[in-house]
Amino acid sequence: MWNKLDTVFLWILTGTINGLYALKLDFGNCPIYFEEPCSPYATKFILSIGKGENVTYHDLDPYTPLIPKEFNHLLPFKVVIHGYGGLTVDTAITNVTVAYQSVGYNVLIVDWEPISSIPCYITSYLNTWHVGQCLAILAMNLFPYGISPLLTHIVGFSLGAHIAGFAGNNIKNTMGLSFMRITAYFASPLLYSNA
Repeated sequence: MWNKLDTVFLWILTGTINGLYALKLDFGNCPIYFEEPCSPYATKFILSIGKGENVTYHDLDPYTPLIPKEFNHLLPFKVVIHGYGGLTVDTAITNVTVAYQSVGYNVLIVDWEPISSIPCYITSYLNTWHVGQCLAILAMNLFPYGISPLLTHIVGFSLGAHIAGFAGNNIKNTMGLSFMRITAYFASPLLYSNA
């Protein structure tokens, strides 16, 4: 027997199919992405280069990243990923980013706040795989610029730690390479069976 909730869910499902292999579901203000192309609305990749007060920020497209000419690929490359709630809530990621910038490291900030916002924990949890896939796509497309996964250190906090793991699995499965190091801080155990 159909009830109103089933009808609403079916309407949302049929109204949000964006192609043969793409699906985005919205539960109020809480979106879930399945096989969607990486969108700058959902996830931003922000490259910071420079040192101290001379840091500049550059948005990167995961499919066709344009690296600024002042980028020095010989410097350490760090990727920082915030957890549930976004950059405004996750002050630890901000502190780590500032520390890396103070010594002049190249830092890639993964900002997935629009799909990790409070109170949307369940949908944020479900979106970690998508963000990890987008990060892996970017990592593969940075390879021609001399930015190898083998020289990349990823730091993830809370759900960001799981994104780092998903990105690592994607790189391993597609390129046969591993990231140099993945550091997981306060990896969220909620809903993860082996956390």
